[in-house]
Amino acid sequence: MPLSNVRGIISAEQEFLNFFKLVQAAANDLDRVFFIGNQECHDLVLDDMYLAEMCGWLVPKDRADEFEEIWKTDKRSLWGSEWSEFFVFEDVEMMPDGTVEIWFDEN
Repeated sequence: MPLSNVRGIISAEQEFLNFFKLVQAAANDLDRVFFIGNQECHDLVLDDMYLAEMCGWLVPKDRADEFEEIWKTDKRSLWGSEWSEFFVFEDVEMMPDGTVEIWFDEN
């Protein structure tokens, strides 16, 4: 898998990165950054995109640099820490008109 220059994910296939950019756009609308924790098993493959439900941290932009340092080096320390309040589930749905709807549910 190629390394990613998209914040919040280390590496992924291009089709998944195309989707992850939409996830980051949804997070940006909330003035946050999404950092992937795990990918769920509810996937949908389109021509240029691989959609998936994920869990991870939806971190306020003003704390994203601080969080990212820990996330990149020691993800295990995030569980049960002060960062737990930002843990969310990302959900996705393909709408009848072909658009992709993304939202975040708190744990």
